[in-house]
Amino acid sequence: YLYSKTFDLSDGLKQSSHISFSWAANGKIDDVLKLCRNDHEKAVVYIMKGLHDYGDGATIGLDMMQKAYDADANIKGLAEVMTREISKAEERFVTTPNIWYYSDSQANALKSVYPAYLKQLNDFAKRVVKDGKNGDKAFWYLASAYIHLIQNNYAEATAYLDMAAKENMSPRQKDIHGVTTALLILKQNR
Repeated sequence: YLYSKTFDLSDGLKQSSHISFSWAANGKIDDVLKLCRNDHEKAVVYIMKGLHDYGDGATIGLDMMQKAYDADANIKGLAEVMTREISKAEERFVTTPNIWYYSDSQANALKSVYPAYLKQLNDFAKRVVKDGKNGDKAFWYLASAYIHLIQNNYAEATAYLDMAAKENMSPRQKDIHGVTTALLILKQNR
């Protein structure tokens, strides 16, 4: 519980707090949640679990994001968990799984899970935008655009890139928009 408090209060101690939390909790957060005094503290714990793979399921990050969002829609770290989940999905579904990490049966199982998981991630991103509680619509539009892109749904990727462009994007988001647009053009013209 104290590691989650430190994680929430200090950007400088986030990494060491998360490592210590991960080691101490080992993915079992029920006892930590009992100590939380409010929904914000619970959301922090969900974010911390969502940022680490405890081997409790390839799609646990979405569950943790949903719980964190439901507890506190403006919780810091929500975008980071989404980015991590998209990256995991891309690694495990879009690229050929590395034979050193996955057996053929594991690779086939991942390929059967991730198309539906990508849809669920996208549905969550769209929910966050629709609810209007999070305040960073540009990120969630970009997330949807990228999910559509890796699924080769170019029309939807373009539509969500256009929606993101209408928002007040940070310089980093503008860079992501530019890179995603370039990838879209490359994929469309190959």
